[in-house]
Amino acid sequence: MNNKIRVLVVDDSAFMRLVISDMLASDPQIHIVGKARNGADAVEKVKRLKPDVVTLDVEMPVMDGVTALKSILNLNENIKVIMVSTLTSEGAETTIKCLELGAFDFVHKPSNSNPKEIEKIKENLLNKIKAAASSLKRLEIPSIPTTPASLKPISAQQKSGPYNMLLIASSTGGPQALMKMLPEIPKDFPAPIAIVQHMPPGFTKSFAARLNQLCQISIEEAAEGKLLVPQKAFIAPGGYHLVVKEKNKKIHCSLVDLPPVNAVKPAADVLFQSISLLENIRPVTVILTGMGKDGAKGALRLKEKNAFVIAESPETAVIFGMPKAAGEVGAVDVFLPLHKIAPKVVELFT
Repeated sequence: MNNKIRVLVVDDSAFMRLVISDMLASDPQIHIVGKARNGADAVEKVKRLKPDVVTLDVEMPVMDGVTALKSILNLNENIKVIMVSTLTSEGAETTIKCLELGAFDFVHKPSNSNPKEIEKIKENLLNKIKAAASSLKRLEIPSIPTTPASLKPISAQQKSGPYNMLLIASSTGGPQALMKMLPEIPKDFPAPIAIVQHMPPGFTKSFAARLNQLCQISIEEAAEGKLLVPQKAFIAPGGYHLVVKEKNKKIHCSLVDLPPVNAVKPAADVLFQSISLLENIRPVTVILTGMGKDGAKGALRLKEKNAFVIAESPETAVIFGMPKAAGEVGAVDVFLPLHKIAPKVVELFT
């Protein structure tokens, strides 16, 4: 029992509390320490039950998810909170706000009783709870070397510019990382930016809108045919792969509705590989925090065409999976903590 992940389930719907609890109970690594019917109830039970992870409904009576999240993190900033959100524009906006406030990640509620959808959400929720618990364990480590010995050596040779595009890939922990990194990109940034953040459909538009408020550059959700131009960033929409195509010496976004790659859609590997086919594009590529290995193969292909690849180092990456995978295939030029990535990017384009 001591090694199990202690989870508190919070939802105003008794049915949803049952659905989520059944999902969690199927995994022997997880122990449900309690259930709460609203935010106020959740705060009291967090005090008493001391969970490692809380699944928190976004929309509740008495005390809503945003207020509850603030109170829970004030009690213990190390508790990891995973928001459970409805697929509505209001739910998406509130969820993005919760991520900005410090929620670890989110999943969307099942919209029906379709067994395939339930199973997919279950797998997603279990993975994120385990990732949250893993990040908790990392907090106990006093220090982690910037370049783990298990990774292939970083290339000593740093090729000089000119670079003419910035690519960014991120997953778990990515929204918070992007909200810290992108505001440091200056408004006169001389290259277009394409971003793949693993998110389900319905959330990337709200996320792009929030980033646009925070940043000096313009940021929006990618759409078919949108021109990629300097001082502007496009985020791949949830549920589609983003690729870049060239026509009349101009590059533009194209959305591809094909199966998931690396179990995600959008996938960074799809974007990166599309860029590798364009002769005149030489990107700086950034791989931020995230589970899995998305972006590793694509980054290697780009590096073979003289791209410069930066990966977030383990000292700041919430989940070191994606940066580590890129390092293991030899794709990474340099590992940097999050606060040093934007300055390095600006330096490379100067």
